[in-house]
Amino acid sequence: MSSSCFIPHDTEVYVPCNIEKDDGGAEIMVEELAGRDRGKKHTVKREDAVIMDRDEADALTGHPPSDLIHLSHVTEPSLLYILKKRFAEDDIYTSAGSVLIAVNPFKMIEGLYDVGMIKSFQDGTRNLSNAPQIFAVAHNAMQGVAQGEDQSLIVSGESGAGKTETTKHCLTYLTSVAGSKTGAHVKLLKASPILEAWGNAKTLRNNNSSRFGKYTEMYFDPVDNSIVGA
Repeated sequence: MSSSCFIPHDTEVYVPCNIEKDDGGAEIMVEELAGRDRGKKHTVKREDAVIMDRDEADALTGHPPSDLIHLSHVTEPSLLYILKKRFAEDDIYTSAGSVLIAVNPFKMIEGLYDVGMIKSFQDGTRNLSNAPQIFAVAHNAMQGVAQGEDQSLIVSGESGAGKTETTKHCLTYLTSVAGSKTGAHVKLLKASPILEAWGNAKTLRNNNSSRFGKYTEMYFDPVDNSIVGA
């Protein structure tokens, strides 16, 4: 049996623990490794403990991976713990292969969406696996367009998760990289505030929540991949 596990927690949902004593019975003794009760020892039911394998324990005790596919074993507790640990370090994005997970920081993070960041993804310095970010997803889509393939980006989440802002950042990257000889990229960005003027409502988690779905279809010039319409 591994020497580490996750156990359910009233406020943290799950917390990582060391297994201090295991005599093969219905209960094991553990020591919490994080949270307000760090260092606390107590007994828990064996069936409630989610055992970590060695690779998972190594990844969690060090710097959490930016791409979840680097874990040999993914469980709900390990996923939540990695997202929380990265969030605490202002790493609000985590990838799982081609999927990007975003956690709304509810604050501004300096440099996260500036011109330098756009260029770093455009020139290949950063990518979805080593530096997960919405620009990375948009960049991958642009590469598909350049290869003559249709691309679809789906942004989903609960109220207040940041879907509208995520879409805006995605459009910012696409319009910055692709541009347009007709000015279509400028009109596309200016359309967002107009669309947001209708159908919004206050919810428990968002004072200005979009109460409708949005679909944007973009058209690219097959010669230079510039935006010709939307």
